[in-house]
Amino acid sequence: MVRVMTRNESGFTLIEIIAALVLVGILATGGTYALSKAVETYMMTKVNSAMAQKTQAAINRMIIDFTYIDTAATAVKASSTTSLTYVGDFPTYPQGIGGGVESDEITLSQTDDTILYDGDVLLDNVKANTLAFVYVDSAGNSETSFASDTVLVKVSFTIKIANDYEQPYSMQAVVGKVANVGS
Repeated sequence: MVRVMTRNESGFTLIEIIAALVLVGILATGGTYALSKAVETYMMTKVNSAMAQKTQAAINRMIIDFTYIDTAATAVKASSTTSLTYVGDFPTYPQGIGGGVESDEITLSQTDDTILYDGDVLLDNVKANTLAFVYVDSAGNSETSFASDTVLVKVSFTIKIANDYEQPYSMQAVVGKVANVGS
């Protein structure tokens, strides 16, 4: 007996079901791809944010230290466009309540992918050979080494961040701003 389909019978044909499954598969693939890209972007942003915070902390440390350099020629032991060795008169704490001043010799330099602060890692993931110092004298001239009339130190370097991107950073600090107060 042959059965004839009438109009009031409901259901999906095999072709309709297959077409629906193909569409759901395409949507699922696109959704998975979008979700994986969102997670990848989140992780890259997290890494870059952490690196930016470490970089800012290193920059702040250098700026504070440079303000304690005595501008006398004897305070800077060695200087070049790639390193700086100086003596800073840093306060001991608690300041003003029995606190005094401690002289410390500090060397800033770069080795491979790190900026070293007196031999200890101040910042990592630095692109090789990008740490640079420029010394500005009281007349506004840029010099390659520190002199007794140096008033400003400019520092620049490049950080390697996620996915092989690079981010240049630069800062400048007035030398001896704190050390020469009252001199």
